[in-house]
Amino acid sequence: MDLDYYYFVFEIAILALVAFGLAYLLALAFIVRDFKLIRSKPLIFIVELILMATLPGIPILFFVISRGISWDKAWIWFSSLSGKFVIFHIISEISGFYSWLFA
Repeated sequence: MDLDYYYFVFEIAILALVAFGLAYLLALAFIVRDFKLIRSKPLIFIVELILMATLPGIPILFFVISRGISWDKAWIWFSSLSGKFVIFHIISEISGFYSWLFA
């Protein structure tokens, strides 16, 4: 194996990390814009960020439980947010696949 192969693998890994970071920031920007959680309840926002980094479905339940929202409103919130998370997961899965493929 020559040096060009390792450079190519390194370049793909960097691009995958950048794509994952941008997707994560995009998802966070949508959440901040939609719900203004930083100003209203910063502790809940921090907990949601930690949970979102591990399992994206948990913040939805946490949001509903912590605010006492009816399930009708929660479904509207979930359907609007789920599209944003689908984009986030597609980008992160693609970047993860390319990192695994070329590593």
